[in-house]
Parts: sequence; C-alpha cells; structure tokens
Amino acid sequence: MLVVKRGYQQTEKFPLVTSNEMLDNVIDMCLFASVIVNFSNIKDCEKQSAEHLTWQYNCKSQCPSQYPWENPKIQSKNINLECKYKMLENVQSFMFNDTCFSREVDLKCPDTNLVPNIVHYVWLGDRKQFEFYNFLSVYSVYKFQKPCVILFHGETLPYGPYWEKTLTIVKNLIHVYRHAPATIYNKKIIHIEHKADILFVLFSEYGGIYLDTDTILIRSLDTLRGYKYSMSMTRDNTLGNGLILSSKNAEFVNIWLSKYISFNPKKWGEHSVYLPYNLSLIHTNLIHVENRTFLHGGTLDQIFMSNFKWNRLFALHLYIRYYTKCIYNENTIEGLNTTLGSVARHVLFDSKELCTRTRKGSVE
Repeated sequence: MLVVKRGYQQTEKFPLVTSNEMLDNVIDMCLFASVIVNFSNIKDCEKQSAEHLTWQYNCKSQCPSQYPWENPKIQSKNINLECKYKMLENVQSFMFNDTCFSREVDLKCPDTNLVPNIVHYVWLGDRKQFEFYNFLSVYSVYKFQKPCVILFHGETLPYGPYWEKTLTIVKNLIHVYRHAPATIYNKKIIHIEHKADILFVLFSEYGGIYLDTDTILIRSLDTLRGYKYSMSMTRDNTLGNGLILSSKNAEFVNIWLSKYISFNPKKWGEHSVYLPYNLSLIHTNLIHVENRTFLHGGTLDQIFMSNFKWNRLFALHLYIRYYTKCIYNENTIEGLNTTLGSVARHVLFDSKELCTRTRKGSVE
C-alpha cells in the first residue's frame, strides 16, 4: 500500500535577478541574503562531536583544501567504443540510431541488474552555458552512482567554466546527437520541456537512469536497479519525471508513450506527471513507485530558504526554473544555510556542515 503525506503547497515564483551582476550586489538583492551565515557568529565544530550528526547547522568546519576538479586522482576512466564518431567540443559524438554505438554500449556496459548503470541527460535548444547546479548534478552522478557511461542527448553541448571542469573529471561522457521531436501523433510540441519529456521516455531503447540537469543525486540508486521501471511520487497524484530508472525496452514506457495520442500541448503536466501516476495504479507489476525519495515534494522555501532532513532521499530536484537567478557557486554554498547549501556541500566536500575557507580556483 502506498502511503503519501498530504499538504503540498505551490510556492510563488521568486523575482528574477540577472546573472551578470556582481556577486555582492546580487546577494544583497536576493531573497537568500538572510540565509548566508555570518561565520564570525558561529563556533567551530568539535571533531567527532554529536553536532556532526545533527541537522542544526550551528557550527562550522574547515572546507577541504581542494575542489574536485583540482584533484586528478578522482577522474573517471575513458570508455572506448569501437565505432566511427565525430568530435563535438572535445567530446565523442554518435548518432542516436547508430547500431554500432548501441551495440558497443551493451558490450562495454554489461550489467546483471535489470536497469543498466547508464546515465542519460537531455540538453536541448540553443547552446547554453553550463551552470553550477548542472555541474553538481553530473558530478553527483559520477561520484555516487559511478555509471559506466553518461550520455548527453541533443544537438548541442554546453559550454563555460563549469562544463570544462566537468570534462576534467568525467571522462566517460558521450554526446548522442538527436533532434528534439517537433510533433507526436501529428500534434505540435510547443514547450522544450515537453520535447525533453518525450525524449527521455524513449530512452528505454538503451535502458538506464535519466536525470534532469537540475536533479542532484544524494546516494547510489543501485538498490533500485532490480526493478523494471521506477519513478517517485512528488505531490499527490503525480510521479516526478526528473529522475527515472528504466530497464531496456520497459513495457511501462510503451504503454505511457501510446497514451500520448491524447497529448494536449497546452496542458503542462497532464502527460508528463499525472498520466504515469494513473498508469502506475493500473500496471502495478510494471513499475516500482517510491514515496517522495527521488524528488522532494515540499515547497521551494524548504529547498532555498530553510533546511530539512534529506537523508532518506535518493535525489533532490531543485526546480531551478522557479528560483531567483542568484549567483551561487562553490564559494557561496560554504555558508549557505539551506537545503541547497547542505546538499551542495555533501556532494562537493563529503560533509553537509557549514564550512569556511577562502581558496583559489573558483569560477568568477
């Protein structure tokens, strides 16, 4: 029996702040200014103290001396696929319908689990800069899931300092060239988010793990890779699509996709989150449903303005399109006393605790 807590409330969109302003000015304008701590008022954490085990964030630790991209020992290994390929921005690029590519992925990524340890991202639209939260997503996957390969699907790749830092660490990242779908069942797809929704539904041809680029992995998903298909509740009557596990050619996907014949592009989440929930009630043997452990189903304030205990979660979806465009990076998250700050420190520094130390190597 699936038990779901009630009481989700939609929070309003935060005001927009342009990302090209100076950091100090942006913080002054942000709603987050009040949650950047003043370290002079916070004591040092005692080693091995109980404070490390609490969720109070009332003491500070020392940040590690190096960022992940400054430590060459943590680089992943290259995956060598014996097929013809092109180079796109220093990344191997294959066509999505290349049978050699599909065969090589199967050969180089053998797995005894129903869901192979292959990770998928969708990167659609014009070429865009890779942001800090995008880096956190890919690095968290690399660190906690240790996938055989990470596939970026789309026509372009990101650019910018955080993309370069990603490629410094993650060597098993491959581009899969594929166009964004323009129609489905002869109905025009208007929103790029809906195009991405349909693309990730089609990932069952490979099988693996799909994440939105603003979904941060908190721990390994290996305990769930024995199920044919997995999604998580977020709100009442919805399954979140920011993180999905799928076996190869999962039957649930075929059923879900067939229902797109009634797709209405003007209804935002009808086929993306409500439909899979309704199908999960019918096809209980084809899908495993988690109870809000993939994507936090609370309010945005709980992510960006306060703290909650996230230790039971597999992942945290930031819903980045809703939050103010404040400049946050590896420096500012050190004193960010919110869920976003603690999760970012957990990913980067192996500790959720507030930490302080000014270091070189940050992105301006």
